[in-house]
Amino acid sequence: MWVGEKYNILKMFHKNEMQDVFIGCHKNNSQYLVLINYIRDESCVKLLENLDMKEILDNILYSNKEEDQIVMVTEFKEGYRLEEYFSNKYLRLGTRMHMILEYLDKISKYDRLNELIRNSLILKSQVLVKNEKLSINEFIFIDENVEFKDVIGKIQDYIRKILFTGLNMNEYEVRTISEIESYINNLGTEYEKYDRIQEIFDHFKKFYLYKWALK
Repeated sequence: MWVGEKYNILKMFHKNEMQDVFIGCHKNNSQYLVLINYIRDESCVKLLENLDMKEILDNILYSNKEEDQIVMVTEFKEGYRLEEYFSNKYLRLGTRMHMILEYLDKISKYDRLNELIRNSLILKSQVLVKNEKLSINEFIFIDENVEFKDVIGKIQDYIRKILFTGLNMNEYEVRTISEIESYINNLGTEYEKYDRIQEIFDHFKKFYLYKWALK
């Protein structure tokens, strides 16, 4: 097995009837940590075995079907949790808007996945910030059945986190924040018009360009 030849399993990280997840390390470098994921959920196995996950996940090292499960290895990203980063660094509203655009662009790649997987990938605990750039750990934890409106709800909550955590606004920003809040609120009330994350990204990109970047 390729995984066993290259990585050592250090400890169990997460377990349920749908998957086993372990923290591991490279056999030649114990400081190089990875997450080793054995996915057994039938619907996820059928989906993942037909996808090239390197086209979807930035930090995937290995993904393959072995017997009746998908074995996936992902690396850990470096960075700070959003609250920690914003507590130590002041970011203007315009920078935060750009970070929201970057976040939606990154997660729009997950549209090829099902709701079980997308729901875990967009958890706020997955997102890290470093040098005002976002990265996503992209660890897959399958725990519950969800609908796309639940995915939108998590996106909505995280956009609020990016926008408002530690924000101090000047006079111009105070005048424009109500428009941004209205947009975020509409994500929750108008979720039925969205079928994909890409559509949310495209909508926000237009909003960003015409309501903020070009002002």
